[in-house]
Amino acid sequence: MKRNQSEDLMIITSTLNNLGNAITWTGLPILALELTGSYIFTGVLYYTETISRILVTIFGGSIIDKLSKKLILKLCLLSNFFLMILIYLVILNHLFFLLFPFMIISQSLGALAYLAEDTWYKQINEKQNLVQKIGKLNTYVMTTKTLGFTLGPLIFGLLGTHALILDALTFLISFYLVKLISYTSLKGSSRQGTVNDFLFRYRNILSNGLINKYLIVAALGGMITPVITSLSIFILKDIYNISDTNLSLFWLVAGIGAVTSNFAISRYKMTDLSNTVLLLLSVSLIVGGIFLMTISPNPFIYIIGFTLLTLGNPIINNMLSFQAFKSSEGQEKGSVNGLMIGMYDIGTLIFMPLSWSLLNKFGVTWTCLTILIIALVRILIFYYPLRNITIVENKESMNLDK
Repeated sequence: MKRNQSEDLMIITSTLNNLGNAITWTGLPILALELTGSYIFTGVLYYTETISRILVTIFGGSIIDKLSKKLILKLCLLSNFFLMILIYLVILNHLFFLLFPFMIISQSLGALAYLAEDTWYKQINEKQNLVQKIGKLNTYVMTTKTLGFTLGPLIFGLLGTHALILDALTFLISFYLVKLISYTSLKGSSRQGTVNDFLFRYRNILSNGLINKYLIVAALGGMITPVITSLSIFILKDIYNISDTNLSLFWLVAGIGAVTSNFAISRYKMTDLSNTVLLLLSVSLIVGGIFLMTISPNPFIYIIGFTLLTLGNPIINNMLSFQAFKSSEGQEKGSVNGLMIGMYDIGTLIFMPLSWSLLNKFGVTWTCLTILIIALVRILIFYYPLRNITIVENKESMNLDK
């Protein structure tokens, strides 16, 4: 099978899988709350799932590097198909105590599948313009996530528990599509799967100062968009008193912003732009957007600010993903990829409760200003080593020309 055909199949698989996940994980918590009547159950479930996802992505990267990514993806998708059926039966029979472990296992498998798929996709396109390819994939993923987040509560409201069957079918269809992919780029590591090998791999990664900076940038990223998105629901509802219809518009506009930005990245070579231009774009859109949200006198200006943020995020996020992948060694790319994803989630997990405390104690302005400072620091940390890399690459290119 040609690389382009494999790439298209992976995009279709990822799109379908993300659509099912977005519908389920926005609608299912609402359903679980209605069935159990427990906010504590729903809250603990969220944090436990997040922690399990962090552990899977950080430590699962070593598994991704050693085994066939196709095999891992197939096993995770097929297992999640059966798990969704089990969760469906659990809810029908009111066995809610089983809902907790099954959902955690499902999320963990989903995280491992995402890590395998993301690493495999990047390896397939490693010799292409990877930033454009990441933008192309994210265009489809963000489109389906926007649809899923919008439709999830509606579908679960209409179909109830039966909506889980739709998610189960997306896993089964995705499993079939993955079976059709035959293109591979790199074989797994030939190292033995010992504890010493595991420790050596991560010591080697963490001894790379550049990757360490990228991990910090990833963690800071987790403190920005997921946190400010969560806070925005409260701010728009309780402070600006907007209707549920306008709140849906907020989600739609945010999704359109991310899709538009990723589409532009997929069409134009970001790597041809100078670091100064990329820095100015990131500051103008991300920091400028948060600043508008901070000083906004009405919800309309607030939503415009959030839209600017979603337009700017893919620029730095896709460049970060590209640089981290390029900086990692051939047999450690899955491990580095997993660490990057895990650090993003750790940033969210740590800063989310702190941000709510800030909001309660100091109000919207100081909370948004804190996030603005984090965003600015993140941009500067990322583009500073990128500038040094470009200088070195230019010198090497000049030496080759001589």
